[in-house]
Amino acid sequence: MDEDSYVEIMAQLSAAQADYIEPERADSAKLALLDELGVDPDDLVAFSARYGDDIERMSELWRRISVRVDSLGEEEMREKSRTPEKMPPGGDSR
Repeated sequence: MDEDSYVEIMAQLSAAQADYIEPERADSAKLALLDELGVDPDDLVAFSARYGDDIERMSELWRRISVRVDSLGEEEMREKSRTPEKMPPGGDSR
């Protein structure tokens, strides 16, 4: 697993975690997401084991993950707020 993949997967997992209050539902959603992405949880553990001692590298990865989580939240808000604009008859938008 490369760093970009790790960042994207961890960001999506973090965003999924934020969607649920109950830990059981969050865990279930995260496992479903990993399955959907075709990622084995052991791959994430292996990545963390391989690079976990490199504090600077992991700190930078978590900074990138945080930025991506924020981006995912913004994308979700844009999707939720997208509604077709309705124009009054005659095209006057006032």
